[in-house]
Amino acid sequence: MGTKEDNLRIGSEADLEISLGMRSKIRAHVRLRRARVNEVGFEIVNPDLESRYRLRRVRVESMSRASQTKEQQQWSGERKV
Repeated sequence: MGTKEDNLRIGSEADLEISLGMRSKIRAHVRLRRARVNEVGFEIVNPDLESRYRLRRVRVESMSRASQTKEQQQWSGERKV
């Protein structure tokens, strides 16, 4: 998710750069999608091979951490407010 400037419309294309630390960046061409009011989602349409590799690695690590955290937590069934 992200925020957009007024001159960008839903369906517009843009260049995206995500910093993953001091030296690592993911660069991609994206298409803006509607998410919520004043928020946009984006579809990555043309990453270079190095950025695709970095993005895949970040996603796998994130999923691994999420599953480990989920296994450690005990849910009582009560809704948290």
